[in-house]
Amino acid sequence: MAPRRKAGLGAIGQIRQELNEATGERKDLDQRIRRLRAAEAALHGRRSPNAKALSRQQLLSYLAENPGSRSIEMADALGVPATNVRTLLTAMKKSNEVTNTKQRWYETGRAG
Repeated sequence: MAPRRKAGLGAIGQIRQELNEATGERKDLDQRIRRLRAAEAALHGRRSPNAKALSRQQLLSYLAENPGSRSIEMADALGVPATNVRTLLTAMKKSNEVTNTKQRWYETGRAG
């Protein structure tokens, strides 16, 4: 292989390494920015910009198609934190919209 070609390949490797490092740094910076924005929102009593919204209708629709699901399964399928699902399910249970048996959830009147 010609010396110039070898030098070019070395430069490509170095560029790739620097790109990988910069990408990692950017990911760290993006995470830091998200955490800081969430902290700022909390201090102002606002909802975190990172929070994913979840509605009663989304849960009811999911349960209509997947009766007897566990909260963690719903969270995974809907792409939201499990705590959001459990909090909303608890509120919906109090208002008699859903029921649960052995950690499995159903629309009220459709329990298995």
